[in-house]
Amino acid sequence: MDVRATDAGVSLTRAYEAAGPLQRKKLLAKLDGLTNPRERHSSRSARRRLEREIKREEAEAEWMADSLRGAPPVSQDVIDLLVRQEEVRHIEVSHLRLHEWERKSPIHGETF
Repeated sequence: MDVRATDAGVSLTRAYEAAGPLQRKKLLAKLDGLTNPRERHSSRSARRRLEREIKREEAEAEWMADSLRGAPPVSQDVIDLLVRQEEVRHIEVSHLRLHEWERKSPIHGETF
């Protein structure tokens, strides 16, 4: 996978495929416009890291699509029930916090 901004031309692609590993490295360095080996190495490592991230995101998207493909559709009644249960849980938690707040005074400590 090439993550550059533009596609390579046909002749450049053929030259790259025909070249050996060292020639490919030199060709990429010339195309990048980098002459300092340290900059060339950091550029290549950044490109490889970006390529790994893109592949990972594609794999995650494919996994999500595959997992959703086999799942049965969820009815609106089930969604409403889940929302109601979460609202009730939230209200109960908030109500318990209010009772704790009434028993404990932040200034005077515990009151009974």
